[in-house]
Amino acid sequence: MIARLAGIALLLLVACGGSSPPSSPKKPGKVVVSDTTVEIIDRIEFTSDTELTPASYKALDRTAATLVENPAIQLVEVRVYVLEGDEATRQERADQRARHLVDYLVGKQVAAERLEPRGFITPPAEDPTNHVQFFIARRGPGD
Repeated sequence: MIARLAGIALLLLVACGGSSPPSSPKKPGKVVVSDTTVEIIDRIEFTSDTELTPASYKALDRTAATLVENPAIQLVEVRVYVLEGDEATRQERADQRARHLVDYLVGKQVAAERLEPRGFITPPAEDPTNHVQFFIARRGPGD
């Protein structure tokens, strides 16, 4: 009986806009905030220099919402890694993509002063297959 009531309460919570209990941190579509990163479980993928896949825009929308809901995250480095092409081209493309992501997030109500675009031409050591990262560079009070 108690389990059934708990299930009904959970359904009501979700139906009223609440959230469900915590699930696996690697669930697709999830955004996880750690001490140092805002991690999107789904990959951000570019189809051209600045155009993203539709799924990537959805992931960025969730990231923007997470940043808006967490004002104590004061500065996020939007890091883009480009590994294909010659060095000069890679740096230019990485910078351009990072600026594009920042512009998109600003369009989703994230304050521009909270975002810093950073392009890189070497892969991140912790996950060389991840070409976009959101690194928390500064936190403020309340966090």
